[in-house]
Amino acid sequence: MNEKEKAILIFLILTLGSAVVLNLSKRWRMSKEVLKILPLEEEVLAKENRDTQEFITEREEKVDINKAPLKELVSLPGIGPVLAERIIEYRERHKGFKRKEEIMKVKGIGRKKYERIRDKIKVE
Repeated sequence: MNEKEKAILIFLILTLGSAVVLNLSKRWRMSKEVLKILPLEEEVLAKENRDTQEFITEREEKVDINKAPLKELVSLPGIGPVLAERIIEYRERHKGFKRKEEIMKVKGIGRKKYERIRDKIKVE
């Protein structure tokens, strides 16, 4: 293997290593957010067990999707930590939602999921 090939190989290894480190750091950041909501999920499971068929979080107040933190977004039906993170990323990238229907532009939220949360969300 000549010097040029060695240099190319080192470059490729460093590039791949950098990509792996960036990917791991992003996953680590997301896992920290998930850890913050674990107590909420435990409360949800406990309430489901107590109330058997009755599902939790019948909210009187609507969730403002332009301001709600991850914990509040996951309280919406069908919205887990991954979708909540996508909602937050979308609103940061687009400087907020203009209308609540715009949430359907978030990957993973289609018409059916929107119909489930439509009456539980607002945009201010």
